[in-house]
Amino acid sequence: KAFLASLDKPLPPSRGVINAIPTVLGALCLTPTGCQVVEQAEPLKKLLGGLCSDKVVLYVQGSCPSNLGVQLEELMRHNPSLIDSCMAGCVDMSNQILSNLDTLAAGGSLSAAPSTPPLTRHSYLLCAVEFLGKLLEPLMSAAEHSRAFVRKGGIESLLRILAIKDLPPNFSRSDSGRFVVLVVGKIAFHTPSDVLGEVMSRMLNVLRGVQAAFSRAKVLEIAAAPEGAKGAAFAGGKELLLALELHTSLLSGIVGSFRGSSTGVEWESAAGTELVKVCAECYLALRLCSSALTQGGDGHNPLTTRETNGGAKLQSPIDTLPDDQISIVPPSAAA
Repeated sequence: KAFLASLDKPLPPSRGVINAIPTVLGALCLTPTGCQVVEQAEPLKKLLGGLCSDKVVLYVQGSCPSNLGVQLEELMRHNPSLIDSCMAGCVDMSNQILSNLDTLAAGGSLSAAPSTPPLTRHSYLLCAVEFLGKLLEPLMSAAEHSRAFVRKGGIESLLRILAIKDLPPNFSRSDSGRFVVLVVGKIAFHTPSDVLGEVMSRMLNVLRGVQAAFSRAKVLEIAAAPEGAKGAAFAGGKELLLALELHTSLLSGIVGSFRGSSTGVEWESAAGTELVKVCAECYLALRLCSSALTQGGDGHNPLTTRETNGGAKLQSPIDTLPDDQISIVPPSAAA
């Protein structure tokens, strides 16, 4: 009981201490009485909640979160009664990260003694989300863990992190972004209907936002603008494209998880067909926007013409977008 009570206090920034806690809990659970005491104390929720502190998460990077995830997975495999408590702790950790980001954005501090040098919002986000992703990755290998995580609201909390408006520009290519994508893909493998529909809906919203910002009228306006004014005409376009990059990585990770799985049928739906159609339209619009911004100084306008070997000029597809129907071949037919 003294050991369990000690988890109420702030954790020291020590990898050895943090990685030793699951081992001690496993030893306490060797007897029915000890297991009951551990279950009632919910030590895993306390442990995971304490890891969000700026005094801990910044100093226990590297292999520590992955090792902790492996140990927790083994602990829950031998003690299934701890699964709900552990998954609730993981969700609480994700939500606490979001709360801490709000505190930092408002100019506040996460502890009584502020970090030196001052902790920035982006540095905390990258460290904390990377820790969370590495911790969850081994845990989500088991179907029962994934389902418990979803039941506790885990998917919503992860997607809230990805919806932060001022994510670092390189987030999708950082370890933080890659591990979140990997975790969501693993969860989708076990519970596709709980994940894929939500991600597809978010992806559609991003695609339509990009299409509105890079519309045909906007492209024509950019093509006619002076060279120095072209970039300014796409105000807010950078954030939209970063969101598109992130959601594309997320969706690719989920679809990749369907390999060898019968759950791939979740993709064969009206929503899936609509998403592929909008992806094709958005890709075409972005290609034409790129041409408009990079056209040469010879007077050639790639929005209205396309040179061939014979010098013939062809009508741009932008003139038929989005009225033309895009044919989508069902996966079963393609096979």
